[in-house]
Amino acid sequence: MTSTTRDTIQAVKRAISAARMETYEAACKIIGEESLAALELYAWNAKVSGALMTPLQVCEVTVRNAVADALDALYGPLWPWSATFERSLPAGPMVSTLRQARDGCSSACKVIPELSFHFWQRMFTSRYDVRIWQPHLLRVFPNLDATLPVCLTGRPFTETSSRSANSAIALRTMNPFSCGIWIEISSASLDWYE
Repeated sequence: MTSTTRDTIQAVKRAISAARMETYEAACKIIGEESLAALELYAWNAKVSGALMTPLQVCEVTVRNAVADALDALYGPLWPWSATFERSLPAGPMVSTLRQARDGCSSACKVIPELSFHFWQRMFTSRYDVRIWQPHLLRVFPNLDATLPVCLTGRPFTETSSRSANSAIALRTMNPFSCGIWIEISSASLDWYE
């Protein structure tokens, strides 16, 4: 390795931090020596992360708009101001998040982007299965498998549950759009992910 290459590696380590690069060095099984492999892995990770940003953004907007559509159908176009909707939320952060998001807004379409993705994710918990998702899930997510149940009457996820039950629970408990991205990634047959 040339001194220029070694100097470049050291400069990048200083800029990114040695601790951050240790993660990539460990993945490349590099111990106590300078190698371009860790930098190449870091660059590859940055490219993959960058490539996922647009699909992730589209997925987030799609999910939040689908949830908002279901809420509109259930509570009306002013659902963010509905006392019934607010009472359906668990006490604490979700209520305060909703109140803060709607402060100064005059319509639901202005509130929707103000709510954090954590808020939208929490709308997929089992507490909303009967009221929101049984009547609206397949309408707002028309490509879901209609043969899978929306809820499983409170049964916890177990390794012994049926495959369709596991799929339904996984769909319901995972971050809704990470599930979609994982499906995209896994269908691409990325052999390097083992």
